Amino acid sequence: MKRISRFILLLALLLPFSRVLAQQAEPLSLEECLKVAIEKNHEVAKAHLEIEKSKQQIKEVRSTGLPQLKATGTVTDHLRIPVVLIDGTVFGKEGTVALEMGKKYNGKADVEATQLLYNHEFWIGLKAAKKAKELYQLAETKTTEDVIYQVASAYYQWLQLKGQASALEDNIGKIKKIIKVHESLTAAGLAHKLDEKRLRVNLSNMNVALSQLQTGKATQLNLIKLYMGLTVDSPLALKENSQLAAEPLQTLNPTQSFMQRSDLQMLAKQTELIGLEKKSIVAQYYPTLVAVGSLSSQAMRDEFDIYENKKWHASSYVGVQLQIPIFDGLKKQAKIKQSKIHLEQLKHDFAYASEAARIEAQNARYELSNAYKNVNLQKENLELAEDVYGQTVSQYKAQIANITDLLNAEMSLRESQNSYFMQELAFQEARLKLLKAEGNLLSLLNSKN
Repeated sequence: MKRISRFILLLALLLPFSRVLAQQAEPLSLEECLKVAIEKNHEVAKAHLEIEKSKQQIKEVRSTGLPQLKATGTVTDHLRIPVVLIDGTVFGKEGTVALEMGKKYNGKADVEATQLLYNHEFWIGLKAAKKAKELYQLAETKTTEDVIYQVASAYYQWLQLKGQASALEDNIGKIKKIIKVHESLTAAGLAHKLDEKRLRVNLSNMNVALSQLQTGKATQLNLIKLYMGLTVDSPLALKENSQLAAEPLQTLNPTQSFMQRSDLQMLAKQTELIGLEKKSIVAQYYPTLVAVGSLSSQAMRDEFDIYENKKWHASSYVGVQLQIPIFDGLKKQAKIKQSKIHLEQLKHDFAYASEAARIEAQNARYELSNAYKNVNLQKENLELAEDVYGQTVSQYKAQIANITDLLNAEMSLRESQNSYFMQELAFQEARLKLLKAEGNLLSLLNSKN
């Protein structure tokens, strides 16, 4: 029984540790990284909080159209009671007589209620607050797209470094095998020791290059963590089998509508808001009608016994209050002209942004088309370099090719590998630019790359 209990206790202690190991070993695809980033990225969280804040702003504006109720209470100690001067003839005296008005101690409780009946500016302000919420929602979408772009770009760069490192590791393994063969040839007196030293120098350079690539992968992974909203100590692994595969160009859509872009939608929404701002200023020329009502009670005492159970004198009233703006020194007229100028500026901003989006998309298509061709060319070049290297190794072992031929073939192979991975990265970067230009970055959330 004790053994069973100890086993259960040990299992309970090891279970959390095994979960941590599982979390550390679980690699993420690009789609999974993007979903984590949208959930945890700080900028996305801030943009979402702006939406929540706009909801409260709508409530704030709406509150001015609801009944307003306030209560006040005052207690006054007249150190010197106010007086009023009255003609003394009223009291059969000559000159004027000063009479004290009121008592030394006064208490007053008042409840006042108001209700807005008509205010044209209020309804426009309510519309503007709702439009502002829509603007913040678009801003959240724009922030999400920016984060997607950052994470995807960093992810593709990590894949490029991973591909280069894997290829270099494979090359290092091949060189090590050649060195062993060379050692045998040297021992048999069929090769020079100097050639072996040249091979070891090349191997050392390759190890340095590999170390730099491994460091680049680590720093790139930390950058991805930052974009994903993770701490630097958080475990993160990326899928090693992910590839920078170049897709056929016929999947592109050159007639994509640019109004899907969140930045253009934001400019359009800002134009609507400034239009409502202009209407709101015009609405200030309209009258305002408010219903008012008040209930008050007052006590006056010669002694400070305000709170004792003695009589208070009540009063109340109801009414309406009409406010009609007449002249404000042309202040509203100046503000209306400012709004008109702002609308003209936004019109130019929108025209410029629309044309910039078309140019951005066209340039991205050019880059994508060029990168697609280059990827295929570099792939063929890489296959050729691998074939040349393989034949040179065979010739070197057969003592047909010399050490210089072998090192040159290895260098050409390494350059071809690096060029191939760089072109794959260039293709994905151009693809990202095109998705951004066409407002389709959110489609990466359902991507299988």
